[in-house]
Amino acid sequence: ALSFRYQEFRDLLEKKPELVNRLRNILKFCDKKINHPDLPVVKEDDPPQNWIIEIEDQDVENPINLNIPDSVESLSLWGNKISEWEYLHQLLKSLPKLKALWLNDNPISSDLENLFAEIEKTYPCLLYTSPSPRDS
Repeated sequence: ALSFRYQEFRDLLEKKPELVNRLRNILKFCDKKINHPDLPVVKEDDPPQNWIIEIEDQDVENPINLNIPDSVESLSLWGNKISEWEYLHQLLKSLPKLKALWLNDNPISSDLENLFAEIEKTYPCLLYTSPSPRDS
């Protein structure tokens, strides 16, 4: 998966050519509806759930102080100031049901390869993590 802000997409692809291949791979699945067995299916008439939380552009440096419920399954921390792996590690340990995480536009995302490797190694149940396309 790939997250981006539409206005920045062309510049993003020009600056990070590796994302072009990633986008090609993602587009292979367009028009194919695939339900992942571990993610809930949401219907239009379902009431809002607390399993999706967005804390974006809030200048958060330490996400541990956010008091996020342990039932959250999808968390967006897009556009904050998270730079320490230890803070992120402590947060992820406290969220056993988390399956999707967005860290776009955080200093910690500047080294995507190592960040993804660490998250995948430490939290194999996390199904989706998003890169930080705006960090260069």
